[in-house]
Amino acid sequence: MWDGSRVGRLMIGARVNELFSLKKELKDGAAMNLVSIAMHDRNRDLAGAVGGILGDYGHWGCEFRDLATRFRARAKEEHGDEVMEMVEKTIEAYEAVVTAILEFSVQSPRYGIKQYQREDGYFEIPL
Repeated sequence: MWDGSRVGRLMIGARVNELFSLKKELKDGAAMNLVSIAMHDRNRDLAGAVGGILGDYGHWGCEFRDLATRFRARAKEEHGDEVMEMVEKTIEAYEAVVTAILEFSVQSPRYGIKQYQREDGYFEIPL
């Protein structure tokens, strides 16, 4: 249920770097970025590629919640209450990693995006 490929897709925070670093990478002339790859592979313009990636993130977040719910239920069914504390800690650890990466990316002067955060928490980053 929690094979490596699924866990890899669910590590959303690691991929958020691709969006946050896009402005810097475009300025530096770097061509290898998830956005530029999505533009090519999905035959989309910049807005379409970013929108598609954001849609993927939403899908991965829902998938994570679904898998976490199923993981809890299966663990409880197969192992009872004795493993539930470890299961909860594992799920919380994945959530903490994603949250930490997102927070670091927002706060880091490397990307310079904190200034583009709106009052509602969303970002509007001009390229």
